[in-house]
Amino acid sequence: MRFILLCFFLFLLTACGGTTHQGNPIKIHLSKDEQAVYISGLDYAVIQQLKADSLTRDSWQHILQVYRLPVDIEMKDFQNIQPGNYQLNDSVIIFKPDTAFKKSQHYFARFYANGPINTLNIIQGTADLKRPAYIEARF
Repeated sequence: MRFILLCFFLFLLTACGGTTHQGNPIKIHLSKDEQAVYISGLDYAVIQQLKADSLTRDSWQHILQVYRLPVDIEMKDFQNIQPGNYQLNDSVIIFKPDTAFKKSQHYFARFYANGPINTLNIIQGTADLKRPAYIEARF
């Protein structure tokens, strides 16, 4: 009988998810000299995990991608990724392109911040399935 009560109590605790803490929103912006892309507003745990991992350039490109914006906007998903260097300073991810950004050229960055959807969140109804898989900014 105690086991059944304990299972019921644990079920109630997981079903009553409560409110989730939404930290600072993630922001994508250019540096003051407009030669680097900054990602700020990341959770402390995410920053610590990124610091602990030794990510290659390919791994960084799965997280943050910078592209040249074509004249035909419908072709933007077919652009090549801008090569560059990735750094993690304090709580900011910094991307510096191999070749400087051109003043007359527009660019856009995609930061893949939303990881895979948790099955428990789907069952509880707390998963936001309409949320895009990335955050995009044009500059």
